Amino acid sequence: MKILAWIKPEPKDRPNELRTHEWVTLDRLWQSVRPVGAGNEAVLAIDDLIEMGKSTHYADNNWSKFNEAEMKVGQFLPQPILAAEFQSLLNLASDRKLPSYAAHVAKLPIMQSVEAADVDRQRATYQSLLYELQSAFISRRYLRNLRHTVVTMLMNKMKWTLGAALLAAVACDALKTPILKCQVTIAPSVLLIIPVLAFGALGANFSRVLSFQRTIKSLSFDDMMDTYMRNVLWLRVAFGAVAALVLFLFLQSGSIEGSLFPDLSAAQSNADATKLGRTPDQNFALLLLWSFLAAFSEILIPDALARLEKRQAPATEPPA
Repeated sequence: MKILAWIKPEPKDRPNELRTHEWVTLDRLWQSVRPVGAGNEAVLAIDDLIEMGKSTHYADNNWSKFNEAEMKVGQFLPQPILAAEFQSLLNLASDRKLPSYAAHVAKLPIMQSVEAADVDRQRATYQSLLYELQSAFISRRYLRNLRHTVVTMLMNKMKWTLGAALLAAVACDALKTPILKCQVTIAPSVLLIIPVLAFGALGANFSRVLSFQRTIKSLSFDDMMDTYMRNVLWLRVAFGAVAALVLFLFLQSGSIEGSLFPDLSAAQSNADATKLGRTPDQNFALLLLWSFLAAFSEILIPDALARLEKRQAPATEPPA
Protein backbone atom coordinates (compact mmCIF):
# COMPACT_ATOMS: atom_id res chain seq x y z
CA MET A 1 0.00 0.00 0.00
CA LYS A 2 2.88 2.38 0.73
CA ILE A 3 4.20 1.91 -2.80
CA LEU A 4 0.96 3.26 -4.28
CA ALA A 5 0.42 5.93 -1.63
CA TRP A 6 1.96 8.63 -3.82
CA ILE A 7 -0.82 8.35 -6.41
CA LYS A 8 -3.58 9.02 -3.90
CA PRO A 9 -5.03 12.55 -4.02
CA GLU A 10 -4.30 14.77 -1.04
CA PRO A 11 -7.20 15.28 1.36
CA LYS A 12 -9.12 18.47 0.59
CA ASP A 13 -8.97 19.54 4.25
CA ARG A 14 -5.21 19.11 4.52
CA PRO A 15 -3.61 22.29 5.99
CA ASN A 16 -1.81 24.53 3.52
CA GLU A 17 1.65 25.21 4.94
CA LEU A 18 2.10 28.52 3.11
CA ARG A 19 -1.27 29.87 4.22
CA THR A 20 -0.66 28.78 7.80
CA HIS A 21 2.70 30.53 7.81
CA GLU A 22 1.21 33.74 6.44
CA TRP A 23 -1.55 33.75 9.08
CA VAL A 24 0.93 33.11 11.91
CA THR A 25 3.23 35.88 10.65
CA LEU A 26 0.32 38.32 10.41
CA ASP A 27 -0.80 37.35 13.93
CA ARG A 28 2.67 38.12 15.30
CA LEU A 29 2.64 41.53 13.61
CA TRP A 30 -0.84 42.23 14.94
CA GLN A 31 0.06 41.27 18.49
CA SER A 32 3.02 43.66 18.36
CA VAL A 33 0.88 46.65 17.36
CA ARG A 34 -2.53 45.82 18.83
CA PRO A 35 -3.80 48.63 21.05
CA VAL A 36 -3.59 47.44 24.65
CA GLY A 37 -7.00 46.99 26.25
CA ALA A 38 -8.78 48.24 23.15
CA GLY A 39 -12.20 46.76 22.57
CA ASN A 40 -13.56 48.74 19.64
CA GLU A 41 -15.19 47.00 16.73
CA ALA A 42 -12.24 47.37 14.34
CA VAL A 43 -9.83 45.68 16.76
CA LEU A 44 -12.25 42.89 17.59
CA ALA A 45 -12.92 42.31 13.89
CA ILE A 46 -9.18 41.81 13.28
CA ASP A 47 -8.97 39.47 16.27
CA ASP A 48 -11.81 37.37 14.88
CA LEU A 49 -10.35 37.24 11.37
CA ILE A 50 -6.93 36.13 12.57
CA GLU A 51 -8.30 33.51 14.95
CA MET A 52 -10.51 32.17 12.18
CA GLY A 53 -7.60 32.09 9.73
CA LYS A 54 -5.33 30.25 12.15
CA SER A 55 -7.91 27.65 13.12
CA THR A 56 -9.79 27.04 9.86
CA HIS A 57 -8.44 25.67 6.58
CA TYR A 58 -10.27 27.69 3.99
CA ALA A 59 -10.57 26.68 0.36
CA ASP A 60 -10.94 29.40 -2.26
CA ASN A 61 -11.85 32.16 0.19
CA ASN A 62 -8.78 31.68 2.38
CA TRP A 63 -6.62 34.26 0.64
CA SER A 64 -9.44 36.79 0.40
CA LYS A 65 -9.88 36.67 4.18
CA PHE A 66 -6.13 36.97 4.67
CA ASN A 67 -5.99 39.99 2.36
CA GLU A 68 -8.82 41.60 4.29
CA ALA A 69 -7.08 41.02 7.62
CA GLU A 70 -3.75 42.31 6.26
CA MET A 71 -5.35 45.55 5.08
CA LYS A 72 -7.09 46.09 8.42
CA VAL A 73 -3.89 45.47 10.39
CA GLY A 74 -2.20 48.13 8.24
CA GLN A 75 -4.55 50.74 9.68
CA PHE A 76 -2.92 50.28 13.11
CA LEU A 77 0.78 50.15 12.17
CA PRO A 78 2.89 52.88 13.84
CA GLN A 79 5.49 54.85 11.90
CA PRO A 80 8.65 52.77 12.57
CA ILE A 81 6.90 49.51 11.64
CA LEU A 82 5.17 51.15 8.67
CA ALA A 83 8.54 52.08 7.19
CA ALA A 84 9.95 48.57 7.71
CA GLU A 85 6.85 46.83 6.32
CA PHE A 86 6.77 49.20 3.34
CA GLN A 87 10.38 48.30 2.53
CA SER A 88 9.50 44.60 2.74
CA LEU A 89 6.63 45.15 0.34
CA LEU A 90 8.95 47.03 -2.02
CA ASN A 91 11.33 44.07 -2.05
CA LEU A 92 8.42 41.78 -2.85
CA ALA A 93 7.23 44.16 -5.59
CA SER A 94 10.71 44.08 -7.11
CA ASP A 95 10.80 40.27 -7.07
CA ARG A 96 7.37 40.07 -8.70
CA LYS A 97 8.22 42.81 -11.22
CA LEU A 98 5.24 44.96 -10.26
CA PRO A 99 4.62 47.45 -13.11
CA SER A 100 4.20 50.37 -10.68
CA TYR A 101 7.34 49.51 -8.68
CA ALA A 102 9.20 52.72 -9.63
CA ALA A 103 6.24 54.89 -8.62
CA HIS A 104 6.18 53.32 -5.17
CA VAL A 105 9.96 53.66 -4.76
CA ALA A 106 9.50 57.39 -5.35
CA LYS A 107 7.28 57.48 -2.23
CA LEU A 108 10.06 56.29 0.09
CA PRO A 109 10.69 59.81 1.44
CA ILE A 110 7.08 59.90 2.65
CA MET A 111 7.60 56.69 4.61
CA GLN A 112 10.85 57.95 6.17
CA SER A 113 9.16 60.94 7.80
CA VAL A 114 8.87 60.87 11.60
CA GLU A 115 6.29 63.64 11.81
CA ALA A 116 3.12 62.51 13.56
CA ALA A 117 1.04 64.48 11.09
CA ASP A 118 2.27 62.23 8.24
CA VAL A 119 1.16 58.91 9.73
CA ASP A 120 -2.21 58.82 7.93
CA ARG A 121 -0.52 59.58 4.63
CA GLN A 122 2.07 56.87 5.31
CA ARG A 123 -0.62 54.31 6.07
CA ALA A 124 -2.42 55.20 2.85
CA THR A 125 0.86 54.83 0.92
CA TYR A 126 1.53 51.47 2.57
CA GLN A 127 -1.98 50.19 1.86
CA SER A 128 -1.80 51.35 -1.75
CA LEU A 129 1.27 49.20 -2.38
CA LEU A 130 -0.20 46.33 -0.38
CA TYR A 131 -3.42 46.45 -2.43
CA GLU A 132 -1.51 46.35 -5.74
CA LEU A 133 0.53 43.36 -4.58
CA GLN A 134 -2.62 41.56 -3.48
CA SER A 135 -4.28 42.31 -6.82
CA ALA A 136 -1.22 41.04 -8.70
CA PHE A 137 -1.24 37.85 -6.64
CA ILE A 138 -4.96 37.32 -7.33
CA SER A 139 -4.34 37.78 -11.06
CA ARG A 140 -1.45 35.31 -11.04
CA ARG A 141 -3.49 32.79 -9.10
CA TYR A 142 -6.42 33.18 -11.49
CA LEU A 143 -4.17 32.68 -14.52
CA ARG A 144 -2.68 29.60 -12.86
CA ASN A 145 -6.13 28.13 -12.35
CA LEU A 146 -7.09 29.08 -15.91
CA ARG A 147 -4.00 27.31 -17.27
CA HIS A 148 -4.96 24.24 -15.25
CA THR A 149 -8.43 24.35 -16.82
CA VAL A 150 -6.91 24.60 -20.30
CA VAL A 151 -4.58 21.67 -19.61
CA THR A 152 -7.54 19.57 -18.49
CA MET A 153 -9.51 20.43 -21.67
CA LEU A 154 -6.51 19.70 -23.89
CA MET A 155 -5.92 16.37 -22.19
CA ASN A 156 -9.56 15.36 -22.57
CA LYS A 157 -9.63 16.30 -26.24
CA MET A 158 -6.34 14.50 -26.83
CA LYS A 159 -7.78 11.35 -25.29
CA TRP A 160 -10.87 11.53 -27.49
CA THR A 161 -9.06 12.37 -30.72
CA LEU A 162 -6.30 9.83 -30.14
CA GLY A 163 -8.82 7.13 -29.28
CA ALA A 164 -10.92 7.97 -32.34
CA ALA A 165 -7.86 7.94 -34.61
CA LEU A 166 -6.64 4.57 -33.33
CA LEU A 167 -10.11 3.06 -33.49
CA ALA A 168 -10.64 4.31 -37.06
CA ALA A 169 -7.24 3.01 -38.20
CA VAL A 170 -7.76 -0.41 -36.61
CA ALA A 171 -11.31 -0.70 -37.97
CA CYS A 172 -10.20 0.29 -41.47
CA ASP A 173 -7.34 -2.21 -41.37
CA ALA A 174 -9.63 -4.93 -40.05
CA LEU A 175 -11.93 -4.44 -43.02
CA LYS A 176 -8.91 -4.95 -45.31
CA THR A 177 -9.32 -1.77 -47.31
CA PRO A 178 -7.60 -2.56 -50.61
CA ILE A 179 -5.30 0.38 -51.16
CA LEU A 180 -3.23 -0.17 -54.32
CA LYS A 181 -4.42 -3.78 -54.58
CA CYS A 182 -7.51 -3.25 -56.67
CA GLN A 183 -9.40 -0.40 -58.21
CA VAL A 184 -10.26 2.32 -55.71
CA THR A 185 -14.03 2.38 -55.81
CA ILE A 186 -16.56 4.49 -53.95
CA ALA A 187 -16.97 2.09 -51.04
CA PRO A 188 -13.31 1.91 -49.91
CA SER A 189 -12.88 5.63 -50.58
CA VAL A 190 -15.74 6.45 -48.28
CA LEU A 191 -14.32 4.04 -45.72
CA LEU A 192 -10.92 5.77 -45.87
CA ILE A 193 -12.53 9.10 -45.06
CA ILE A 194 -13.16 7.93 -41.48
CA PRO A 195 -9.49 7.53 -40.45
CA VAL A 196 -8.59 10.60 -42.52
CA LEU A 197 -11.00 12.76 -40.49
CA ALA A 198 -9.90 11.14 -37.22
CA PHE A 199 -6.20 11.76 -37.86
CA GLY A 200 -7.00 15.27 -39.00
CA ALA A 201 -8.69 15.96 -35.67
CA LEU A 202 -5.73 14.40 -33.86
CA GLY A 203 -3.24 16.57 -35.74
CA ALA A 204 -5.19 19.76 -35.00
CA ASN A 205 -5.42 18.94 -31.31
CA PHE A 206 -1.73 18.02 -31.14
CA SER A 207 -0.78 21.39 -32.65
CA ARG A 208 -2.68 23.15 -29.88
CA VAL A 209 -1.05 21.01 -27.18
CA LEU A 210 2.41 21.72 -28.60
CA SER A 211 1.71 25.45 -28.86
CA PHE A 212 0.43 25.53 -25.28
CA GLN A 213 3.53 23.77 -23.94
CA ARG A 214 5.84 26.20 -25.74
CA THR A 215 4.10 29.35 -24.50
CA ILE A 216 2.57 28.30 -21.18
CA LYS A 217 4.67 30.70 -19.09
CA SER A 218 3.98 33.76 -21.24
CA LEU A 219 0.28 33.24 -21.97
CA SER A 220 -1.93 36.11 -20.87
CA PHE A 221 -5.60 35.97 -19.96
CA ASP A 222 -6.59 37.22 -23.42
CA ASP A 223 -4.36 34.62 -25.09
CA MET A 224 -6.06 31.78 -23.27
CA MET A 225 -9.55 33.13 -23.85
CA ASP A 226 -8.88 33.71 -27.56
CA THR A 227 -7.04 30.46 -28.28
CA TYR A 228 -7.76 27.76 -25.72
CA MET A 229 -11.37 28.01 -24.64
CA ARG A 230 -13.63 25.04 -25.31
CA ASN A 231 -15.46 26.35 -28.39
CA VAL A 232 -12.23 27.68 -29.91
CA LEU A 233 -10.54 24.31 -29.44
CA TRP A 234 -13.46 22.49 -31.05
CA LEU A 235 -13.29 24.93 -33.97
CA ARG A 236 -9.59 24.12 -34.40
CA VAL A 237 -10.35 20.37 -34.33
CA ALA A 238 -13.09 20.84 -36.95
CA PHE A 239 -10.72 22.88 -39.11
CA GLY A 240 -8.14 20.09 -38.90
CA ALA A 241 -10.64 17.43 -39.90
CA VAL A 242 -11.80 19.47 -42.91
CA ALA A 243 -8.18 20.18 -43.91
CA ALA A 244 -7.43 16.45 -43.85
CA LEU A 245 -10.55 15.77 -45.93
CA VAL A 246 -9.51 18.36 -48.53
CA LEU A 247 -6.07 16.75 -48.75
CA PHE A 248 -7.71 13.38 -49.27
CA LEU A 249 -9.73 14.83 -52.15
CA PHE A 250 -6.56 16.24 -53.68
CA LEU A 251 -4.93 12.81 -53.47
CA GLN A 252 -8.00 11.00 -54.75
CA SER A 253 -8.23 13.30 -57.78
CA GLY A 254 -4.56 12.92 -58.62
CA SER A 255 -3.88 16.64 -58.21
CA ILE A 256 -1.06 15.85 -55.79
CA GLU A 257 1.50 13.24 -56.80
CA GLY A 258 4.98 12.27 -55.76
CA SER A 259 7.04 9.63 -54.04
CA LEU A 260 6.13 11.03 -50.62
CA PHE A 261 2.37 10.86 -51.21
CA PRO A 262 0.03 7.85 -51.23
CA ASP A 263 -1.23 6.98 -54.72
CA LEU A 264 -5.02 6.76 -54.68
CA SER A 265 -5.70 7.95 -58.22
CA ALA A 266 -6.14 4.71 -60.19
CA ALA A 267 -6.25 0.95 -60.18
CA GLN A 268 -2.97 -0.74 -59.31
CA SER A 269 -2.04 -4.38 -59.30
CA ASN A 270 0.18 -6.14 -56.83
CA ALA A 271 3.01 -5.95 -59.39
CA ASP A 272 2.57 -2.18 -59.63
CA ALA A 273 2.70 -1.91 -55.87
CA THR A 274 5.94 -3.89 -55.84
CA LYS A 275 7.38 -1.75 -58.60
CA LEU A 276 6.59 1.37 -56.62
CA GLY A 277 8.48 -0.14 -53.71
CA ARG A 278 5.54 0.47 -51.38
CA THR A 279 3.19 -2.00 -49.74
CA PRO A 280 -0.50 -1.27 -49.17
CA ASP A 281 0.17 -0.88 -45.45
CA GLN A 282 2.87 1.70 -46.16
CA ASN A 283 0.49 3.53 -48.47
CA PHE A 284 -2.17 3.58 -45.75
CA ALA A 285 0.38 4.87 -43.24
CA LEU A 286 1.34 7.68 -45.63
CA LEU A 287 -2.31 8.63 -45.98
CA LEU A 288 -2.71 8.86 -42.21
CA LEU A 289 0.56 10.78 -41.86
CA TRP A 290 -0.43 13.38 -44.44
CA SER A 291 -3.90 13.67 -42.88
CA PHE A 292 -2.19 14.44 -39.57
CA LEU A 293 0.20 16.96 -41.15
CA ALA A 294 -2.56 18.72 -43.11
CA ALA A 295 -4.38 19.40 -39.85
CA PHE A 296 -1.27 20.10 -37.75
CA SER A 297 -0.22 22.87 -40.12
CA GLU A 298 -2.68 25.75 -40.20
CA ILE A 299 -1.39 27.03 -43.55
CA LEU A 300 -0.69 23.91 -45.65
CA ILE A 301 -4.18 23.38 -47.09
CA PRO A 302 -5.21 27.09 -47.19
CA ASP A 303 -2.02 27.85 -49.15
CA ALA A 304 -2.66 24.94 -51.52
CA LEU A 305 -6.21 26.14 -52.15
CA ALA A 306 -5.00 29.71 -52.71
CA ARG A 307 -2.42 28.54 -55.25
CA LEU A 308 -5.03 26.41 -57.00
CA GLU A 309 -7.46 29.34 -57.12
CA LYS A 310 -4.76 31.61 -58.52
CA ARG A 311 -3.79 29.06 -61.17
CA GLN A 312 -7.40 28.50 -62.26
CA ALA A 313 -8.43 32.16 -62.27
CA PRO A 314 -8.87 33.54 -65.83
CA ALA A 315 -6.37 36.11 -66.97
CA THR A 316 -7.73 39.62 -66.83
CA GLU A 317 -7.18 42.19 -69.53
CA PRO A 318 -4.89 45.05 -68.49
CA PRO A 319 -6.67 48.40 -68.24
CA ALA A 320 -6.52 50.50 -71.41
